[in-house]
Amino acid sequence: MQQLRDRVAFITGGANGIGYAMAASFARAGMKLALADKDEGALDRAVGRLADAGAAVIGVKVDVTDRDAMEVAAASVEATFGAVHVLCNNAGIGAATPVALTTPQEWDATIAINVTAIYNGLRAFLPRILRHGEGGHIVNTASMAGLVPTPGMAAYSASKFAVVGLTETLHQELRPQGIGVTLLCPGFVRTGLMDSSRRETGDAPPDPGRDAAQARIDRAIAGGIEAEVVGEMVLAAIREDRLYLPTTAKYRDLIEGRLRALLAALDALPPGQ
Repeated sequence: MQQLRDRVAFITGGANGIGYAMAASFARAGMKLALADKDEGALDRAVGRLADAGAAVIGVKVDVTDRDAMEVAAASVEATFGAVHVLCNNAGIGAATPVALTTPQEWDATIAINVTAIYNGLRAFLPRILRHGEGGHIVNTASMAGLVPTPGMAAYSASKFAVVGLTETLHQELRPQGIGVTLLCPGFVRTGLMDSSRRETGDAPPDPGRDAAQARIDRAIAGGIEAEVVGEMVLAAIREDRLYLPTTAKYRDLIEGRLRALLAALDALPPGQ
């Protein structure tokens, strides 16, 4: 999607972190922005910063797990800016919890926000993008944890594997219609993801295993890249119509090892099966 100036982008989780970084990069490219978030205070601050920098931007307070509210948000953005061309399903949470310690609240919230909310975004915006016929691009935020297992982040890894499958399928379905799709798979990025996750899932019972997993993830996030780097990478991927967008090559050996094991299992089947 080469022409981005004056195109409209809708970004969920747009008030902070990677979502805000996408918005800032898109603004520098001359796009019009609709930032969606349920944190009204953070949303107002994000919109204010972008507007002060000269961006055409609005904030949309919405819970991405509310399907009807997402439909209302889509209509509201169209009424303000006209047709939406870029949809970034970016809102997400990530509890650091091993499988055996994952609470029902952590599981349900993670699947609702990381997976079902992407469907909600697609349901609200994709028919509109197809109808206006001006082309478009969809960015779904998964994770490197959707490409390789991530011990200590059971629900998160499961949800991101789901996003990978959904996005690859979406790419095959939309390619003949000229709609680009990008699967964003960040490694560790210095954002407040874990803090927002705790707000969504509530306080879990203290446990040494949970605490160890959280400490390990916190250290990895502290050593991660800045969100602004990811924002620029997403902008380039949209322009170049790239499907896969990892932000680090550090997990190459793990990805290759997983694929080799899978291929070996296939090769072990009886001939013709």
